[in-house]
Amino acid sequence: MDPMEQFTGIPLTGGAFDSRYVEGDRLRAALLGVYARTKTRNEKTGMPDGAMPPMLRPKTLQESIAAINASTSEQREPVRRLAACRLTLAHVEGQADFRPSLGALVGPDMTEAILNNVAPLIDQSEKTGVVDKNQVMRGVYQIMAPAPALYEMPAPLAPLAPQSIVPEAMSTTTVFDKATLLTTTSVSSGAWGNYDKLAALLDPQTWSTNSPFFIDSYSAVLKGGGKQAVKDPHPPPIGATWSGHLYEYVRWSWNDAVISAYQNYLNISFVVTTTEIRFHFSLFASQGSLMLTRVANDGIEVDSGFLIARKVPGVDPVGPLSYVVFNTQKALRSSSIVSRRTSNQGPPRAGDIINYNTPVVLTMFMDYAAWETIAAWQKASLPAWVP
Repeated sequence: MDPMEQFTGIPLTGGAFDSRYVEGDRLRAALLGVYARTKTRNEKTGMPDGAMPPMLRPKTLQESIAAINASTSEQREPVRRLAACRLTLAHVEGQADFRPSLGALVGPDMTEAILNNVAPLIDQSEKTGVVDKNQVMRGVYQIMAPAPALYEMPAPLAPLAPQSIVPEAMSTTTVFDKATLLTTTSVSSGAWGNYDKLAALLDPQTWSTNSPFFIDSYSAVLKGGGKQAVKDPHPPPIGATWSGHLYEYVRWSWNDAVISAYQNYLNISFVVTTTEIRFHFSLFASQGSLMLTRVANDGIEVDSGFLIARKVPGVDPVGPLSYVVFNTQKALRSSSIVSRRTSNQGPPRAGDIINYNTPVVLTMFMDYAAWETIAAWQKASLPAWVP
């Protein structure tokens, strides 16, 4: 397939237009619009407000909410949940009164229920300037998640719980290094669920099933001395320990007109034990990208990270349910979109515009990966509780 056809879904040699790109791109652009318009305290962005070029400017908050509500995508409800979390967190932190925006997204009754859930956190924010993002997210998911009862279970994270079982940062933290142009996002959380159901959802082979940002993901086999890779005809069992290489096709939208898409091969180590799931990944090779309007053979220079999901020692199971703490991190840097060998391409570092705007994108990406994976896990843990 021609690279431009592969990245855009527009057939250059005849055939039907791949409509999944259109609806998916609209929804991804809408979620990014919500994130870009509601920065939170733990985000260190690389580009000052107002410095984003017109072509990359996200949708307005009103446009984003309208697009989410109008979407026919099967991913609409997960995206709607995460957008509601983002608006609620910004409201709790006192950025502005986001009640009207939240009401436009989820309706007045659900807005009232969510804000009642997080009311103590608003007081905490006003008094201390500190907000437990986990509690904010849990307050939203108690109302909107497919298995809400699990979010109402007492978590061993109360002030009386042993400090040793509480991760250092129960939140999302994003840092941008201006010297290296590297963005790193870390997410820590905890939840109840059936541990036996978790590994299948964390296996990177399922990324394209569980996330709107992945068009495809599968185990790959290297050929030609490592210079080529093909889809593994005998992939590892989903949810079992494995190591090797993974193909990923990742896509997000800056707005309705501009998208970014990347195809990579990753080094993978996925280890499952009776008490812990540990997953590490790093970039093996970039297979091409679509950045702004440029299709190129490169695209990503750094794509690495880890996930550790561990049963908390000393916390007794509740029937088949265990309390699991999640810690995950991803570091990302894109290639420059221009070459300094060619004149008239703008000021120095103009080609790094993608990197300067990666923090908000990676925060969105990682929030979705963490919280919607937990939501899917809890739904799988108690299917009888789901209508």
